[in-house]
Amino acid sequence: MSDQSGGLLKAKGISGREWSLRMVKTLTPARKGGSVSTVALVEDTNTGLRLCAKRQFGESEERLRKLIKEAALWKHAGVNAVAANDSIPGCVEIMSSEQDEKWPATIVQLHDCIVFNSEPQSVVYLMEYLPQPEFTNSLSEAQIFSIVRDVCSGLLLLYDAGVKAHGDLVMDHVQFGSDLRAKIGGFGDSRLRANENSPKDDISSLGLLVYELQFSKKPPAGLKTKKSSDFANNIPPESKSCSPKVLSLLKLLLHEHKKQSLTMDAV
Repeated sequence: MSDQSGGLLKAKGISGREWSLRMVKTLTPARKGGSVSTVALVEDTNTGLRLCAKRQFGESEERLRKLIKEAALWKHAGVNAVAANDSIPGCVEIMSSEQDEKWPATIVQLHDCIVFNSEPQSVVYLMEYLPQPEFTNSLSEAQIFSIVRDVCSGLLLLYDAGVKAHGDLVMDHVQFGSDLRAKIGGFGDSRLRANENSPKDDISSLGLLVYELQFSKKPPAGLKTKKSSDFANNIPPESKSCSPKVLSLLKLLLHEHKKQSLTMDAV
């Protein structure tokens, strides 16, 4: 499947495409005691295309199959490719689709998936690379609502592709283009482990994302599980300069959706 020499990794993706990848830098190193995934910036020397390579380790044959199917589902959401079933041949059919020019702006683009069967077994997702901006200051009301629209659009595409819920919608899994267009990422092992979540969990997770964008810091632990009456006590003092519309959105996403039939469409 692969040959590593001269600093290059040569491998064939599930799509059938031949890749010649050069390591540029590590983005997320392996953690001590083992890591579910590592992420690196690589360059395809055949085309000069820079990609983000996310390597996911399979603990078993079944886990490896799930990671491959995750790639097919991701591609399906992006190009609306349809396979007869979710078998591995069906996954290959989806991954071979030549409709990448139709890829939506609100989902991180998956270019290919490479499978390594030698120990340790792993799957590498080759996806678009987006240098991330640093949000040192809170965003404007218009910027926040634009990001919310992008994320909702991406989630609806996933639901249409058969995903019950993203389940792992956190700040690290939303990527941003140079124009602050938001794209949903975070596919792979951690999302699969959150597969018991529902669309309502995605709604409250979106609320936590808005909190972080507005206040430039992590939400307090347990914020989305607190009572609505306690909401004001968990908003930082700087909320005085926050748009009333953004505060209303936060309350809706974190609390009001629990007692309403609120859907991502309605958001």
